[in-house]
Amino acid sequence: MKSLTATKAALITALLLALFIPAKPGGCVAMFDQEIFFEYEYENYAWGHQHVHWIIDPMGHVRMSRGIDRQIEIKPEHLNDYVNRFDSVVLTIPQKEMNKYVAMIPAAALGKMDGPKGGMYDAGVSVFKCYWLDKTTNKFKTILLSQWGNPGNITNTDSSAVKITEWLKTVNEKFYALQK
Repeated sequence: MKSLTATKAALITALLLALFIPAKPGGCVAMFDQEIFFEYEYENYAWGHQHVHWIIDPMGHVRMSRGIDRQIEIKPEHLNDYVNRFDSVVLTIPQKEMNKYVAMIPAAALGKMDGPKGGMYDAGVSVFKCYWLDKTTNKFKTILLSQWGNPGNITNTDSSAVKITEWLKTVNEKFYALQK
């Protein structure tokens, strides 16, 4: 019985070390083998065109595109090809905070969607998403966290998805404060 307990303890220790030992300069941890984890996009065609789009990379950099082509549709099958299109780092999330919310993504991926409900006119659409590498298929998955606006409100009801969404809303507030 002691050897089974010791084996479990060794496995847990190995997993924890694999998750929290830095693998790249700057504190990017070993589990971060993708270039984009979180995305926010707002678009509205009422009264002109308004568009805001940012991502968060593994280093916690909140990045936006200041280039001519600001319309960037991220496709999960080519996820790691997009990070350089977001050419400006606007703010940086502390690595410990980043790790906390990245660790919630697998649970959020299992969440159920509530909606669409309601819907508005001329409000545009705001979307929070995250991405995760599904190790069983070796493909990136897009996980919708929330969508608000014209087409109706949709919410991922998993508790981790709700926490990530609330956190991303605070990141978005900081992002907007820096744009003034």
